[in-house]
Amino acid sequence: MSGHYKQKLESLFAQCSKQQNGASMVDSIEIFPKLGEALSTISRYKNIVIYSAGHIGVVMSDVIANIYPQIKTHFTDAEPNKWVELHDGRILPPDELAGVLRAEAEETLVLVAEPKYYSPRNTNYRKTLDKSFYDYGFKGAIDYDSHLAFFANAYHTIHARSRRNYFAGHNERQQQASEVFTLLADDFSKEVYYEYFRYFISNPVYRVSTLDQKYAYFPLELFSLCHDERVVDCGAFTGDTFLEFLKLSGGEFGSYDAFELSDKNYMSMSENIERFPGSISQKVRLHNAGVGAASGAATFNEAGSMSRIGEGAGETVKMVALDDVIYEYKPTLIKMDIEGSEMEALEGAQKIIKNHKPILSICLYHKPQDLINIPLLIKKSYPDYSLYVRKYSGLYQDFDFFDLILYAAPPERTKMN
Repeated sequence: MSGHYKQKLESLFAQCSKQQNGASMVDSIEIFPKLGEALSTISRYKNIVIYSAGHIGVVMSDVIANIYPQIKTHFTDAEPNKWVELHDGRILPPDELAGVLRAEAEETLVLVAEPKYYSPRNTNYRKTLDKSFYDYGFKGAIDYDSHLAFFANAYHTIHARSRRNYFAGHNERQQQASEVFTLLADDFSKEVYYEYFRYFISNPVYRVSTLDQKYAYFPLELFSLCHDERVVDCGAFTGDTFLEFLKLSGGEFGSYDAFELSDKNYMSMSENIERFPGSISQKVRLHNAGVGAASGAATFNEAGSMSRIGEGAGETVKMVALDDVIYEYKPTLIKMDIEGSEMEALEGAQKIIKNHKPILSICLYHKPQDLINIPLLIKKSYPDYSLYVRKYSGLYQDFDFFDLILYAAPPERTKMN
């Protein structure tokens, strides 16, 4: 089975071209069943307002322009100055754009190009945003499933394009991907890894059964939790992973260090932890800092669950290397979901991993280079670790690039030997 999928992976690279565009909307109706309804609804409007003026919004606008050239699209954003360079001009905030289009409000449909709008975690945000546009006078509505299908296609297009272009024509990167494939410890990991590549190279539906997201960072089929587990949660958000861990551990654990860079998320997490009795909360240490290769400062852009460091303008924030701040706690499990900073964070935890040998649960889907660089770094630095890959259902069931996770475990912690 392993050899079969390795040959198929190499065959994929052979057909991988430098095509700059992903699948078109029309070609994707079979993949996104509600897409036809979305396009039908869009066709009835004179204006389309796209909220969130980033790259996904641009893809959505291009699709509308190609299919319905008579429709005029307008961008709006809560942070309009953030996207001036992308649009070569000023983006109006929602209240100003509403004033401009007030006379045509009944002929205007709002589409949202912001990922967190579609997250199951953010239903209150979605309701608040919908109400705000309704209050502005935009009465046009598209049902949520169709709206999601339209967004998911644009999301797929832009992310498939970036991943395909990263590997197309780059023999060394393709060879490295084949090397990662051979390093994976079980056949299911190899099937998942191959399928992820096939998904973004040839653009059809992801065909391998995805797993329940419920305990994504603690896959009990791969390793067991210890009664004194000392967990490090990098990208702790509002404490959602801690709640998952608490259910699995039954409250029996050694310590839990949670790192969250976003002030807003950190405050929410602090409030959530305070609700637990002292027997639980006293074992939790919260760190309002980002995690990287070295301790210092970095630029940060606040964006809820998708906040990132080091991209464009933003506030200056504290960064730490794990080796500098928690080495003495002897971590037994490290989880990283930090929006593309995983590679740097691993570099800043080398002493911990070498000497304390924690299990690693690391997201691979934020950057195309992470698909090869992170597994190769771990295997080169810690050759006794076994590597596994699992894909979990994300934003739009099986049609997205979220939640591809690499697990690395020392021989004494894995169940698969």
